[in-house]
Amino acid sequence: MPFYKILPNRVLAGVVFGLLTLFLSVACTGRLLAGDQDDSVRAIQAEASTWVNKRLYKEAYTALKRAESMLGEQSDALKIRNDLLLSKLFMYQQEAEAAIQYGKSAYDLASRLDLDTLILESNLAIGEAIYYADGNAYSAIYYFEEAEQALNSYPYTVEIKYRTYYNLLVCNRAMGKIDNALQYGIRLEHLIKTSNGGLGKSAIANCYYIIGRNYLEMYSPKALQYFLKADSIMESTAGKANYYRLNYYYPQVAMYYNQQKKHQIALDYLTQIQVLDKDADRTNAQNIFDQSWTYMYLKQYQKAEDKASDYLHLSNTRSDSVLAYKTLGKIALNKGQAEKACSLLKKAVLLLYPEQQTNDFIPNVDEMMDPYNEPDIYGILGSSYLALGQEKNNPHYFKKAHQYLWFALNGALFNRPIVRHHNAQVTLTRHIKEAYSSLLNYYYHHYQQSNSMAYVDTAAMLINHSKASIIKSNTQLFQSASVPDSLKVSRNSLLTRINELQRKGAAADSIFDYFFKLEKIDAQISQIQQIYEEPVFQELPRIDDESMYINYLWGEDAIHIVTDGRIKGFYRLTNLDKIDSLTQLFYSRVSKLSYNDFNSFQHQGYSLYKEILDPVLPDTLPESIVIIPDEKLLLIPFEALLMTNGGVSYFNADYLIRHMDISYSPYLKMPTTNGDFESEDVAISFAYNSQEETSLPGYLKNAEEEARSVQAAFGGSISIGKEASETNYKSVNATARIQHLAVHGTAQEEIPYLAFRNEEDFENDGQLYEYEIFNMRIPAELVILSACESNMGEIASSEGTISLSRAFLAAGTASVISSLWTLNDDAAIEIFQRFLASYRNGNIPSAALSDAKRIYLANTDEIKAHPYFWAGLIANISKLPGQPDDEDHFHTILAVLSIIIIVSVYVVYLSKDANVGNCPRHESDNRHPHDY
Repeated sequence: MPFYKILPNRVLAGVVFGLLTLFLSVACTGRLLAGDQDDSVRAIQAEASTWVNKRLYKEAYTALKRAESMLGEQSDALKIRNDLLLSKLFMYQQEAEAAIQYGKSAYDLASRLDLDTLILESNLAIGEAIYYADGNAYSAIYYFEEAEQALNSYPYTVEIKYRTYYNLLVCNRAMGKIDNALQYGIRLEHLIKTSNGGLGKSAIANCYYIIGRNYLEMYSPKALQYFLKADSIMESTAGKANYYRLNYYYPQVAMYYNQQKKHQIALDYLTQIQVLDKDADRTNAQNIFDQSWTYMYLKQYQKAEDKASDYLHLSNTRSDSVLAYKTLGKIALNKGQAEKACSLLKKAVLLLYPEQQTNDFIPNVDEMMDPYNEPDIYGILGSSYLALGQEKNNPHYFKKAHQYLWFALNGALFNRPIVRHHNAQVTLTRHIKEAYSSLLNYYYHHYQQSNSMAYVDTAAMLINHSKASIIKSNTQLFQSASVPDSLKVSRNSLLTRINELQRKGAAADSIFDYFFKLEKIDAQISQIQQIYEEPVFQELPRIDDESMYINYLWGEDAIHIVTDGRIKGFYRLTNLDKIDSLTQLFYSRVSKLSYNDFNSFQHQGYSLYKEILDPVLPDTLPESIVIIPDEKLLLIPFEALLMTNGGVSYFNADYLIRHMDISYSPYLKMPTTNGDFESEDVAISFAYNSQEETSLPGYLKNAEEEARSVQAAFGGSISIGKEASETNYKSVNATARIQHLAVHGTAQEEIPYLAFRNEEDFENDGQLYEYEIFNMRIPAELVILSACESNMGEIASSEGTISLSRAFLAAGTASVISSLWTLNDDAAIEIFQRFLASYRNGNIPSAALSDAKRIYLANTDEIKAHPYFWAGLIANISKLPGQPDDEDHFHTILAVLSIIIIVSVYVVYLSKDANVGNCPRHESDNRHPHDY
């Protein structure tokens, strides 16, 4: 073939091949360039993330914007990551709107692409922006709960689980839901233990720190344990004088020791912070503020005033200045300068409301500028006017004191987190204890002046209110006969709806909408009651003539006592140091087995009786008393107090139990069981001897014997061994009038719990925690907790013991038998069987237990007469003897009316027969009406 014919075809083929090669090269290069660009974006994002964590915001923002400009149309996942980092950046800078916007942008794109992990992270980012930048825990928790639900559908990384649980812990704590926060603390600790090094030391230390903060909210000694854990981790990584110690550990430990009333130790920590600050050439205003209050606790008022004045000069914001004036006012009041205190505190009020020119201004309760601190200010202001009134005997000052103190109380109730659980009240009562104590002093003053029982009634209502375990729906302050039925019905329907939503696990936002409506109704009720007008009286429960209650409230400067029944009065005991010391000594004597120095024991028991009981008991002793204790008094069994000091041994000591029946109640009045049972079972008994799991010989050795004793006395069913599980108990707990739980109990862990058989189930793991019981419905007549320490737990100021026994009472149980310490098995079974016999014979539980103890003491020897063997078992009740349920009261009235009708008909019938047989009809017609 000629060359000229071949050449064009070969050239053409070459050209085509070259073009094809060029096209493929360009395409591949484009893809490689795109891949390289994505890698560059990832590198920039990683660098920006480091800058964000180091709080180098300008550098981080510049880098992320550069990364954003490099993103292609297909880089959706990188776009989401960029938005998440920008959200975090703005969250740290407290720019809530921008942080939320970027979080939602990430969420929208992740949802369109159905990227589960990024959806979860976007929810966390939005929640963090709302909470940490905007401070709205109620809205933020919705997004954190959404993230938590997603955790169950995919094996997410340890870091994501940690972040989710951590945020839920912090947010629940901020909302006052301490019980929920504790649950997430347990999960975080479990995550740390099982992460196998998957979490950094800083994250672990921060976790321990925030768990400690949660216990600090409860005034719990466990707080210090976690602070020490956090500190030891950080010390090993950054040295002794690191940032973490300075800004987190020392201040919190100081706060802990102030709570424990160890103020000198707290001051030592605060002084160390000051030294570290000086070395760092800085001034920590918060530390100066904390020192001021600590000096005030130490009664070094001049130093406290100097520090508070320094804090006022350092104040950069209105809220700081308000706190400074509040502190200075409190110091002046403590120094006895009531007039100066009023002047300083009114400066705080004028700072909050600068447009108001009057010194007597009080805002609407739902429009306060600073609802967290403002009730405290009005409480101290009311206390100052009370002191002025007593000093000058001026009715005008008393009227102002009454007005401010009631406003402080109502304001705190209205604005605190509204949650159903008991721990909300811990937060509540410690912030308004000033108002409570001062109001009691106010009514005590008027009681002395007029001896009016109305003041006793009001004081008792206050004490009861300060101890209420459930939110204000169950406080007597908001239950008045003058409140219209329509409001009562609306309120009850709202509570019912809230409980339904909580049971169904509804979103937090919808639940809190109902709580907001509930608050509005309560505001209307308060206005109807004219809460600012004296008097605000509440009729006390009526009980029979043979019984009385003794209601204690341990205040800042006195123990206030109200009694009713055989005698009615209002008492104020001021020898707090002596009572405190005697209480601790007496508890250490009775809770541990020691026979050394009976005379010292008798002296302590008799002295304590003379201090706290002798002033309030009548000359003719009642048959029974109900003790409503507070603070340190929660530790002691009153039945072991001694009425005389003439005994020679533990066997013949004059114990109080020898003279009367004794029971306890954490509140004055509680909702009682409604008697609705879904089963014919009279009794259920659970006995779990965990010897196989614990390898402890004789562990709960009498558990099965107790269970069979209950069944022999009352019938019903028993669950022993493998059948004694948490799952089985939860399935029958609302179906029996008598419940016996012979299982291990402890108050030494983070949260008190009952230990059933171990189960491989997260919800029912064999440990029935106190917070679970609080949220159950257990309408039993009697629960017997044959478990150690079942009446022990954290003691909350003005609130009581957060114990297993109390949880059952709150769940609707009428009476609970529980223990104050680890019981002796042999003595406990003896008392237990005598108790069953007495209860079966018709005695109420508290009387049956008291009877069993008296029989035990009469038949024991000198060794086992020691209170350690018998005084630890106590009876808690949720209503007073002789106080019927509403339903019982109705049936009683119905029965009486029926008897009256029957007797009347019978009498008429007999009269008719007599007239027919013996009396002429005309004689009856001529009788004068007065003859009948």
